[in-house]
Amino acid sequence: MCLSIPGSGLLECLGQVLVALICFGLCPGMALAKSAGPVIQGQSETLVAASYLENRIDELNSDLTRLLSIPQPVDEREDLLLRAQINTRRLAIELLQKGIQFGPDGVEAGLAGLRVARGLLKLDKSLQRAAGDERVELIEAREFLQQFNDAFDSWIDRFEFAKAQDLDAMLTQGIESLSNAIHLIEASSPTSHWIMVDEVVSPSTPTITPPAPPLGLEQQIATLQTWMTTSTLSESMRSSMKKNIEYLTRGFAFEEFHARVSQAAIDLARLLTVHETLTTSMTLDEQDRNAYERRIEDASAWFGDPKQRDRAWMRIARLEASVQVEAQLAKFKDENASLPSLLMALRRVETDIDEAGDDEWGIAAIRRYRGILQVMIDFRGLELTMQNREIRQVRASMLESFQRAESSIIDQLDRFLGDEAVMSDPSMSSLLAHQQHIIEDLKLIEQVDDWLEAIGQIGPRARRNVLRRLRIVIGRLAEPARRNEAAMILKQFGDHVTKFVKLPLESELRRSMELATLTGGLHDSLSRKITTTRTSWTEILERDLTGGEEAERLANLHRLMQSLEQYISLTDLEESQTLINRWAGWTIEPIIVERPQRELPLRFKLATAAAIEDLTTDLQMQLNAIEMDLPLMTLINELAMAWRPQLEVFSGGASGVLDALLIAPAPAPAPGYRAWLYEQRGLLAKLCLEAHEREHARTTGQGEKANSFAQAVNQSVMQVKQAIPHGLSEGSSP
Repeated sequence: MCLSIPGSGLLECLGQVLVALICFGLCPGMALAKSAGPVIQGQSETLVAASYLENRIDELNSDLTRLLSIPQPVDEREDLLLRAQINTRRLAIELLQKGIQFGPDGVEAGLAGLRVARGLLKLDKSLQRAAGDERVELIEAREFLQQFNDAFDSWIDRFEFAKAQDLDAMLTQGIESLSNAIHLIEASSPTSHWIMVDEVVSPSTPTITPPAPPLGLEQQIATLQTWMTTSTLSESMRSSMKKNIEYLTRGFAFEEFHARVSQAAIDLARLLTVHETLTTSMTLDEQDRNAYERRIEDASAWFGDPKQRDRAWMRIARLEASVQVEAQLAKFKDENASLPSLLMALRRVETDIDEAGDDEWGIAAIRRYRGILQVMIDFRGLELTMQNREIRQVRASMLESFQRAESSIIDQLDRFLGDEAVMSDPSMSSLLAHQQHIIEDLKLIEQVDDWLEAIGQIGPRARRNVLRRLRIVIGRLAEPARRNEAAMILKQFGDHVTKFVKLPLESELRRSMELATLTGGLHDSLSRKITTTRTSWTEILERDLTGGEEAERLANLHRLMQSLEQYISLTDLEESQTLINRWAGWTIEPIIVERPQRELPLRFKLATAAAIEDLTTDLQMQLNAIEMDLPLMTLINELAMAWRPQLEVFSGGASGVLDALLIAPAPAPAPGYRAWLYEQRGLLAKLCLEAHEREHARTTGQGEKANSFAQAVNQSVMQVKQAIPHGLSEGSSP
């Protein structure tokens, strides 16, 4: 097949050239990918095998070869569309190759390649519509396609990137014309497929609140002016603040300075907030309030000098740390014995910072102080209600020990705060560790009544005997040599009681038709097994708080019931997957959800039968397999259901494929809004690629590799869940 290459003046056999490049490995990324597959660590031999991405490249190469074998169309429009189809496949291959070539640094490119590969049929269908009539929009679309084709070879030759932002820029250069054409064909508008959310949204209730109108820059400056006028400021402070606000007003006249002026307005607002807090504090005395006012005056004066503005920013950060300490000290206001010493320590450390002229070092010292104060606050916040006389005696001893350690720390606060190395001194660090242990142990002791009440629901005699065992173990908490072992036993016992007294879905087991189906009709037998095992466990507790083998059996039963609970909570997974694939941060193949949907019901039946027959090895094998699939399925379902209204707005067609690649998050609609999990796009891409690699290894009989990737998938799922609150707020303010 020969295609006309604009500007060459010759008919070049592009198909033959491309096939030759592919066959002889002259495409560097592909050659690298073929020479070394993914390496799985922790095995006796390194496992090198074709990865999922390489497999997709092979499939795309076959499709590309098919297209290249088509005789060159006589019709210019058909020729135009065929070349666009060829180039979209080349685009997908290039992105997938970069995903392999760059390893961990190429996950965003790899995911982009999968998105294009998965969207090729949609793109083809849309492109075919461009060959239609002479409507203005289709004529313009064909012009954009011509631009895309003409520039593609040159663009792909220089396709390199160092980070995700560079990839975004390169993709925009290379396929923006294609995107414009598709939007004209589909009569749609480019739309970011990132979700804009309020940073304070709780990850457990991820809903979008309509944003308030953004505060304009002019209004920001006016607000600062009013704030300065109404605040009680010294003449020096008022003078410097007036100059600073005049600086903002002058900068406002130039649009190119607006971002800088807005940032400066925010910083000055921070300074006024600090002033309002520290100079009116009822916790601090007049001497300290005056000292803070002088420090704030210095920051305001430095701010007006471009050469000292960095110094001003560091001073503001230090003062904000002091505000947090002041809030902590306010909780000691009724403690005449402790507060004077704590205030004196703060005064000395602030004075030392001033004399050293090093606010950065001062921030670290103040943070150390905050850590020490927080331990004291946590101790005072404990609610101690345990009524058992013998246990109260142990608790009283622990309280006295904590107070002795606290007195020693207060006496040495200057050493703690003035020298970071002192914090790692064994004699000092042991005091802090001792305090933390006492707080942890007191929290454990306070749970004893609840534990005993739960055990009493199973058998009154067990409650009495377990209490005797608990008294012995709790008494060991006061013995330094035996404390760690005793705390571990209590934590394990508390965890077992919490999990075992009532298992997930246990009350529904006998009456739920869905559970009857999933357990293969063995739901009644499973219910009886849980009851008898729990009774045996409580009998063992009277002699051994670890629960012996019955604790292990109950732990497996808990895993089974918890997995059943997670599984039946999933709603319409196919729709969830379709919706979440519209999000710019995600794309996976349907098989990744469809396969476990088919397999898990059978595994639940096998696991139930093994649990009833006490076939521990078989039960754990099924539970391990179930727990490899459930976390990802649950995450997909939770994300899709949480953001359903927003995801339904995103296009699921060809324009959506390209928008998810090209359109970065729009500017925030209001202060405090941002693109949800945009900073975690690398982690999301890594998770999606791991899920594909796991499924590919499983279907090609690479069991060890599949298990390794399954563990990686579940670890990434956990990291995504942990990142959700940080993804909403991290880095949101200066």
